[in-house]
Amino acid sequence: MMTPSKCKLFLLCVLGASVANGCGGQFPLAQPLEIEQGNLLEEEDIEQITVGMSRNQVRQRLGTPVLEHAFEDDRWDYLYERRGSQEARKRLTLHFDGDELVEIEDHWTSR
Repeated sequence: MMTPSKCKLFLLCVLGASVANGCGGQFPLAQPLEIEQGNLLEEEDIEQITVGMSRNQVRQRLGTPVLEHAFEDDRWDYLYERRGSQEARKRLTLHFDGDELVEIEDHWTSR
């Protein structure tokens, strides 16, 4: 059984947590979570990718893409997203005709 002083302390803690959550939702000194998802590619590797390369050559340089579309076999998407203190989103889309790379949509590097 709770004594009156323990009950008051408990209610004070619940009230304090509610107020802290309602006033911005962040606790002082709390660090945001750093979350990285996808392919982290090097710009040097991307710059070596050229139209005319085979799927195997691209896969050797960049690895397996995050997205290989089930209904678009001719498109590979390399995606990267970072959330936290420094947010970033990058995308590299490669289009193939058969086994040959025919188009590069580069939203990753500054080229």
